[in-house]
Amino acid sequence: MKKDSLPGLSLAGLGLIAALAACGHREAPVPATTAVDATVDPRLKQINHFVVIYLENRSFDHLFGNFPGANGRANAGDSSKQLDKNSVELAALNKEKNIPSQPDPRFPPANGDAPLPNAPFDIGRYVPPGPAYIKAVADTEAEYRRLEQALEYATYQYHHNPLTYFRKYDEGTQGRAEHLKDYDDMMTAIKNDQLPQVAFYKPLGKFNQHSGYSNIIDADRHLKEVIDALQSSKAWEDTAVIITYDEFGGYWDHVAPPKLDQWGPGPRIPALIVAKHAKRGYVDHTFYDTTSILATLEHRFGLTPLTDHDKNANDLANAFEMPGTGTN
Repeated sequence: MKKDSLPGLSLAGLGLIAALAACGHREAPVPATTAVDATVDPRLKQINHFVVIYLENRSFDHLFGNFPGANGRANAGDSSKQLDKNSVELAALNKEKNIPSQPDPRFPPANGDAPLPNAPFDIGRYVPPGPAYIKAVADTEAEYRRLEQALEYATYQYHHNPLTYFRKYDEGTQGRAEHLKDYDDMMTAIKNDQLPQVAFYKPLGKFNQHSGYSNIIDADRHLKEVIDALQSSKAWEDTAVIITYDEFGGYWDHVAPPKLDQWGPGPRIPALIVAKHAKRGYVDHTFYDTTSILATLEHRFGLTPLTDHDKNANDLANAFEMPGTGTN
């Protein structure tokens, strides 16, 4: 999997997105040793619980290209132009194709409109957001019902949880019983003041924003349920929620990734921080990548880095207020 750069958006008190992953057992709320505690950045030291939520396949510009203060589409310049296989700029966007490969009647010029200019455009003009998308792609009523049912009963996706591939977390193991939990377990832990120090939460397929079988609206509503529960809990005072994506999913982003090693990083993906101690309405232009989350946890709890990559990554401390200086 590519390591993707994370331009961080830090929005205090924001309720957003969605749902399913690992929630561990009750842990001690602070690092074990005084020596470690003394070296922790005070901006991170005030956070005793991290909830990391991973969604699916969206680039930064795809979701936040027009966000005020972000390095978005306004800075794209000629990088927003599509080229042909010979690197020649297209006069207009190619005809959208459906499956099988036929002109899609929802888009120009198949719908009778003039060809789209070679520039970003609002797809909402042609494809309704949310569940209505199913009706747009289904050729028959029966096909619509089949797709609707598939989305309604979308289940747990094992390949999105790497821990299931380790013997330590196999069926019947103590590791699985203690550390691999479901949505109901997490919500119960939040309600009963048993939130662990670190919880990674991955949504069900229908709530993870992945194109084709999920949508942003339903996923956002589901995430809001989680955020609302956390904000109503005793743990909210010292909790930070990190919402990000596994990769860019093929969506366009105008910033060319830097070249660090053979693995990436890849194109930018969004990152949101929701916390009482987060800088309010702040757009962070620090260079982060996915391992910045690991670096944050390592620095906060005195853990040994897994690799040189997370060892050298910037942690997320800049997204938080210094103790006693915030407005939340």
